[in-house]
Amino acid sequence: MNWRQIRNEPTISSESVGDFYSYFREIAEVFASHHSKQLGGPDKTILLDETFLTKRKYNRGRITESMTQTVFGIFCKQDREGLFFLVDGKKKRDLWPLVKKYVHPETAVICTDEAGQYKKIDQLIKGVVHKTTNHSKGEFVDKNDKNNTINPLENENKHLKKAIVYRKTQKMLRQYMATHYYRRTRLDHMGKKNLGAKIWQFIQDVKEVYPGCLKSGLEMIQIDKVLPEDVGIEHLMPNHKNYDDSEVAEWSDLEEDGMEDDVLDLDWEEIITRPAKKIRTDEGL
Repeated sequence: MNWRQIRNEPTISSESVGDFYSYFREIAEVFASHHSKQLGGPDKTILLDETFLTKRKYNRGRITESMTQTVFGIFCKQDREGLFFLVDGKKKRDLWPLVKKYVHPETAVICTDEAGQYKKIDQLIKGVVHKTTNHSKGEFVDKNDKNNTINPLENENKHLKKAIVYRKTQKMLRQYMATHYYRRTRLDHMGKKNLGAKIWQFIQDVKEVYPGCLKSGLEMIQIDKVLPEDVGIEHLMPNHKNYDDSEVAEWSDLEEDGMEDDVLDLDWEEIITRPAKKIRTDEGL
């Protein structure tokens, strides 16, 4: 018996609570779908990195590639604002179109690790400086340039994973990612102690999506996959007849610095493990 029953107050079933949470996530998903802002700009730094969500039942069994979901993050260091995308893999064809579309063309610096898919990424933005750190050698911050690091984005990746409570379906995963984005962009700037303002903002957003009977509200926009030809960079893709591979060999979808997966299982626990497949590293695996 809970405290509401003891005081003879109305109770809410767990099913109803779940329905309300699902409804709230739908509101966040609608607002997230309307994002069209480019990150970065003059004198600003963009950080790029992938992270991985992998689920196993009861933390048992080997992790296979089909169980792993790749999430690509784009993060502006100065604005503390990021975007996260579910992608098919880690090849240039998967990542570069998103960089071209969502990174401001006047961005000054792009920071990445030394994974093969980021080689020559400065071709996407005229005049941008591409800085790298070698994670396979334990270099997460450049000792000669403390601004050369992707640690802020990796920290944001951890917050994203904590926000994903459960992901039985792709739809639920997208809703949790949208909820994380909604909180970061519309609520967090109000501060931790200003709960009343956050609740009021959310109520106003609910009204914008559902304004009332016979009124048209804000609707969710279908976001299509961004292809190289959509943003005019198909000539920069491997296997294109004009592609220059004199300096860079495409590594399929393997990272130079390996891959450590943050595992999100069905028991809502996070563990760190390595996938079963071999990863190419400096040691020659």
